[in-house]
Amino acid sequence: MRAITVWLIAICLPAQAAEIQRVDVDYIGARYHVESETLVEAPIESVYAVLTDYEHFHRISSVFTESRVVEPIVNGAGVVYTRAQGCIIFFCQMVVRVERLELDPLSDIVAIADPELSDVKYSRAHWQLDETERGTRIRYRHEMEPDFWVPPVIGPWLIKRSLTTNGEEAVARIELLARERASAKMGAHQ
Repeated sequence: MRAITVWLIAICLPAQAAEIQRVDVDYIGARYHVESETLVEAPIESVYAVLTDYEHFHRISSVFTESRVVEPIVNGAGVVYTRAQGCIIFFCQMVVRVERLELDPLSDIVAIADPELSDVKYSRAHWQLDETERGTRIRYRHEMEPDFWVPPVIGPWLIKRSLTTNGEEAVARIELLARERASAKMGAHQ
């Protein structure tokens, strides 16, 4: 009966409406700078839960081939491991990151890579969540300096294209997963 209730709630929700409002990718010096702003129609609690579910990061994007919590998240801090694989045209790369987390529940998620254990010389990602009338606004900033070869002339273009394409997929999945989570929570309370 509970499964039917959750299913009914899910189909009654409006269609997926994740909206990427802005994506900027710049290459300055040796670092990539990414900024985006997205609106997802899902409650902030559910969006935050999806973005911090590191054991299931592969559900957010197909580029994640492995992810796990290395040190448990306690008092807003922890360590996570991710492995991502991506290909654009002829260029494929696997990227491993071990990141220290700084979490402010329902507001901020900051992930800073340990260059000794990662395939990056520098990486700092920041997700800032704000509740809106329509759901949750996600502001994402990521500064990264790869520790692997990137084709010099077309590298920045390839990375921008990959981030934009993968970002669209990830945003749609974040919204879907967050809405499923919210529906399940509503169904459990009935």
